[in-house]
Amino acid sequence: CETNIEETEEIKTEIDIKDAFEDIEIEENGEQIGEEFDRYELKDEKIIEIKKPIYKKIKKIIRQIKPSHALDEKTGKVYKTERTKKIVSKDVTNKEYFTYINTTNKAGDKEVYGVWLGKMSDDAKGMSFGQDDKPVYLVAQVGLFKILCTEDGGNIEIGDYLETSVHPMLAQKQSSPDKLNSSVAKAMVAIDWSKEIINPEFGRKAKLIPCIF
Repeated sequence: CETNIEETEEIKTEIDIKDAFEDIEIEENGEQIGEEFDRYELKDEKIIEIKKPIYKKIKKIIRQIKPSHALDEKTGKVYKTERTKKIVSKDVTNKEYFTYINTTNKAGDKEVYGVWLGKMSDDAKGMSFGQDDKPVYLVAQVGLFKILCTEDGGNIEIGDYLETSVHPMLAQKQSSPDKLNSSVAKAMVAIDWSKEIINPEFGRKAKLIPCIF
């Protein structure tokens, strides 16, 4: 199971020294041209006025290293650091997103908690945490969603109950027409497996269909 996580990546690029600096205007103090009030202090039980000097302001141009640039003191080279955010896929199989949940390979498993869900669309955009081509299957017990079905139980008619199959993450038509403890979903569309092709991901016929849980 995978999920998308945002990570920050730092890329350092060596910059020619002449391109690593820029001219900026700064302001410095020049000669003193007067005084102005600063504060009052209590000294020897007398209030005295403290003044601070006023200096003439001098503007000057200096050349300094650009922001995000840094000098490597050991090599004397200048590098520019760029921070970019990217979405990376992480294997979260052993994380605690789906605590205590395992798949089953038992047909009609009465201990099943729920099913791994697909999406309401055919990619991972919107209602999924996965990559566009590798969606994470969420777990649910009630609601309207899509799940993957396999041909093991035979053709599926609208309203047929589905159960787990011997293939983890694939459901099949339930052998009984009644709702059982092992029922995991109710099909909302029909599937004629003779008209379907082999799904290369599973090595057998499998199709994503909308269901009610």
